[in-house]
Amino acid sequence: MTEETKGQLMLVLQKIAEHNGLQDVASVSFKKRAKLMDVLKEKNEDAWQVVNSFFDAQIKLNRLQNDQEKQAKNATQWSLEIETAELQKKEAEENIQLFFEKNNIVM
Repeated sequence: MTEETKGQLMLVLQKIAEHNGLQDVASVSFKKRAKLMDVLKEKNEDAWQVVNSFFDAQIKLNRLQNDQEKQAKNATQWSLEIETAELQKKEAEENIQLFFEKNNIVM
């Protein structure tokens, strides 16, 4: 996953965390996001669910796209997996947008 993608994911998490009153969210790195996610889950489980699904979809798609060995073994099956993951990613992005709109969060 590129640093740019990680930054975009973290920006979404930071905005939602700040909206929920969490402090010092800008200093949390992609690798150390679990603690912030745990605090967010305690504070607002709906927000956590939307962000968690967003992260999971992005990470899953990235892993599928980068696994060249499995793609080579069964290209047809793998392209179906990637297509499904892309749909999940799109749905997660739409859910994030709806969450931002519903909660008046500005990106």
